[in-house]
Amino acid sequence: MKVKYRKKFLKELSLIPAAQRTKIEQFVFKSLPAADSLHQLGVIEQMKGYPMCFKVRFGNYRIGLRMEDDAIVLEKAKDLLEHIYLSEIIKKRQNSRSSMNLDDLLNAEGLIRADLES
Repeated sequence: MKVKYRKKFLKELSLIPAAQRTKIEQFVFKSLPAADSLHQLGVIEQMKGYPMCFKVRFGNYRIGLRMEDDAIVLEKAKDLLEHIYLSEIIKKRQNSRSSMNLDDLLNAEGLIRADLES
């Protein structure tokens, strides 16, 4: 499978502590390119409301990826608790909904407040 890495993704990946980064690097640089399809990997979830966007969970970290033509584009590598991750999702969803609070956002992502506190 053809994989593209955004410069922003690589920078964010480099900021993740080494203990968690090793498992993520194994996935994005070896497992993902070797796979024939996303479904073959089994750990990828489709993002609700975004048919071509997917996420992979590694503990408290999420990898955001997007299907683009014949390639997978790795977009994000974020700690779930980071405000930046949530604020970017809010910005994207504001266009589709006139008002959205944190609980609506978390629910749309399949999360609950307890996920932010753990």
